[in-house]
Amino acid sequence: GQNAITSWGFTNGNDGTGGEQPRFTQVTENLCHEIGHIQKQSSFYFQALSAQAVISHNIVYNIPRAAINFNDGFGGGAKIFRNLLFNTCRESGDHGAFNSWDRLPYVTDIATGAPSSTPALNDVHNNFIVANYAADGGCLDNDDGSAYYEIHHNFCVFGGHKQNFDGHDKHASFNVYVYPQVYGVKCIDEEMEGEDTGTSGPNGLPPAGYSESYVSNICILPAAGDPYMISGGILSDPKGFAQGIVLRNNTIYAPSADSSVTLSGDKVSFHHFQAHGFDPSSSLSGAMPSNEKIISWGRPLLF
Repeated sequence: GQNAITSWGFTNGNDGTGGEQPRFTQVTENLCHEIGHIQKQSSFYFQALSAQAVISHNIVYNIPRAAINFNDGFGGGAKIFRNLLFNTCRESGDHGAFNSWDRLPYVTDIATGAPSSTPALNDVHNNFIVANYAADGGCLDNDDGSAYYEIHHNFCVFGGHKQNFDGHDKHASFNVYVYPQVYGVKCIDEEMEGEDTGTSGPNGLPPAGYSESYVSNICILPAAGDPYMISGGILSDPKGFAQGIVLRNNTIYAPSADSSVTLSGDKVSFHHFQAHGFDPSSSLSGAMPSNEKIISWGRPLLF
């Protein structure tokens, strides 16, 4: 295709222990724009059957889909940091500025030195991502079973975090989401799609022992009533919800201190959500932060 940079390896079926894959590729200090005029499934950086890449200090804009696209979860161990990504997904909105898929487990020895289907964690941090134009998948789009990510200290504008389609073991902390959208206004889209197929845990949540977490993030919503989160789970079972999704110490700003949460299609106010025992340590404020305050939160993440 018309990817600017592609890293691609080979396996024996799902056995990746033979080492025929790129490792420790470094993609740093590049400027990329105006790609994908003919081949629309194009990215600045695309990887498949590769591991432990370092992608940092790049500026990427004016591209048709995701700026950085991981085709699978092979091996893990990638480090993605201090990139500026904007004007992505101009040809199709069904991506985020960063996109990952993970449809097949691979056996590697990357995480522990012994063969295992559990990869090393991918580390995504201190990026400046603006999900303007048509990045409906938000700033961070962990799609189709994506698993084993640490996503922290990112400054995200006009995009939230999408973690759905049966993924697990992804942990988001200390991120700032400014006026976020993920297929509509919301900070977090955690809808599991395997509820009817048995591939997710109870009530469309990640299975116990493979939980996701959102801890110490800031979410700034533009209008009263905008959703903080859409997820699986049921309102009568906060304990079961917490086995699949951990929410703690997040700060939400919404006009009139009015935000909502939707669990398995049932929409309630954030205050109602907390009254049922969910997310007790997070807070909702109607004192909307000034632009100067928002910038002050972003500056230490980016410089």
